[in-house]
Amino acid sequence: MEDPPSKARIALRLGAFLVVAAFMFMGPAARQLGGSHSKYLRNWVMFSGFAREICAVEYTRHSGDDAVTPINRTQALGYETYLHAPKTVRRLAGIDEVERQGRKICSKLKSTVADGEVLDIRAAATCASRKGWKDTVNTENLCATRSTSFERLREKAEAESKAETNPAPKAGPKAGPKADPKTGADK
Repeated sequence: MEDPPSKARIALRLGAFLVVAAFMFMGPAARQLGGSHSKYLRNWVMFSGFAREICAVEYTRHSGDDAVTPINRTQALGYETYLHAPKTVRRLAGIDEVERQGRKICSKLKSTVADGEVLDIRAAATCASRKGWKDTVNTENLCATRSTSFERLREKAEAESKAETNPAPKAGPKAGPKADPKTGADK
């Protein structure tokens, strides 16, 4: 039978834990609270890789009497439960996939519509980005022709992703000939 660890060993383990915990906490906190930048302390980023462009979506069916009914998208697409659906159905990566899946739901539910009734399915999507969650709510019918609100959202998302990858150049001195301060002529 082993002896219990000594008080010195317990204190050493506690001290090592506190140092590691402080290091983990100070990475994001140093930048947030003090504005300092260090290559040794990691910055806090909400979505840095895998989770970017993942969307949480709620599809709803709107009827003529202003009734709004939520749609279980996996069951509407013919899967018994969420877990039975393939990953491509469960995880939507971007506005294009939200719209594409909405159109698939429209084609599946067209048989449930009475003659003369219009099928009106709309999506409320929240997509992840480096800067946090972005609400992108579609207020137009996905079963109609091409949705203009999704076109605007797509253009906005493309512009934001370009801005993230290609930041605007910083203003600096202009290149070209410099004028002589006394005479005003070019040097």
